[in-house]
Amino acid sequence: MRSSYRAKDVTLLLKDITGMVKPQSTQEREARIQAGVHYCEMLPIEYAPTQAYMAAYEDALRQKRYAVIIASNT
Repeated sequence: MRSSYRAKDVTLLLKDITGMVKPQSTQEREARIQAGVHYCEMLPIEYAPTQAYMAAYEDALRQKRYAVIIASNT
């Protein structure tokens, strides 16, 4: 993951929250934020990328300069 932080200064703690938090639409999350709920307590609904999006991604991978950038971010 690309970051301005040095690797030695970052620790990621991941916890499986499957079934614990229901993904919500942008509108639902915005209403809850306005009501005082912190955004870190919510998950967005993740949409599958369209075929046009995936085609653009694949095209970027075929171009050497983008492939290097993408590879360094994973």
